[in-house]
Amino acid sequence: MSAELGRRQLLLSLGLAASQPAMAGGAGLDHIEWLLAAGDTDVQQAIAAQMPDVRHSITGGNIKRIWKALAAGEQICTADVFVKRGYADKIYFSPTVLSPPPVLMAWPHVLALLPRTVQGPVLLPALLARVDLQGVAVAGRNYGDVVNAMIERRPRHNALTLLESTQSVARAAEMLLTRRVDYLIGYVLDLDEADAALPRARAGARPILLPIEGATALAPSGVACPRTPWGWAAMQRIDKALSAPDSVALLRRIQDKYLPEAERKRYAAELQAFFRARTQPMAVPDGGR
Repeated sequence: MSAELGRRQLLLSLGLAASQPAMAGGAGLDHIEWLLAAGDTDVQQAIAAQMPDVRHSITGGNIKRIWKALAAGEQICTADVFVKRGYADKIYFSPTVLSPPPVLMAWPHVLALLPRTVQGPVLLPALLARVDLQGVAVAGRNYGDVVNAMIERRPRHNALTLLESTQSVARAAEMLLTRRVDYLIGYVLDLDEADAALPRARAGARPILLPIEGATALAPSGVACPRTPWGWAAMQRIDKALSAPDSVALLRRIQDKYLPEAERKRYAAELQAFFRARTQPMAVPDGGR
């Protein structure tokens, strides 16, 4: 099998399809405005380091604002996002890491009240139908098709709070750590968002992380730009920057942070194939999830 064929098959397995150029090259690109949600800027800084001829600026925004801007074709790009369902044909996308499936985080005393399978994963639709357990998640965030659908189909009368503020991920984790809610739907690293601000909350009992029934696949997270001629010009340069050896090394370190050692072993073959492909351009217009 050729290296190119192997790369294409990997992209398809991740729910990604090879993009077709809307405009050749990145000539004339002199500025990229990054619209970023709260979080670190390591990926954006790595890209900027590989593009010294282009000016980079950062503006903060919540997830809803980011996707509205991308859909409108505004001249902005963003990083560290999952592709929002229904927006795949509005963007160009380049994956940076493979994120673990979302999990449910709950306090130990809540475990006995959670609807679960015999094997242990949480039955999320049954949980969302209950009003005696308070939960929190982030509006507009992509939790993968399976969990997205479960949240969207929850009963009208439910006890799930959806946050929309700029600091929504950190705020959701803070709500769990300060015991204002019983559970949080999110990702393993979400608790780290509140770590610095709430060290005392993490010093005592820790929330338990539980898998969600039906949500088992790794999901690509990455950089997105609008599906316009400007967006393609920007994405071509960004994608090339992400394939540089220094950038790939950084992405591997970020990947290791995303996945605990046990999970890295479980997904070893997929991760190896992904980072082998990441040494070449991977820009795609549809981010799958």
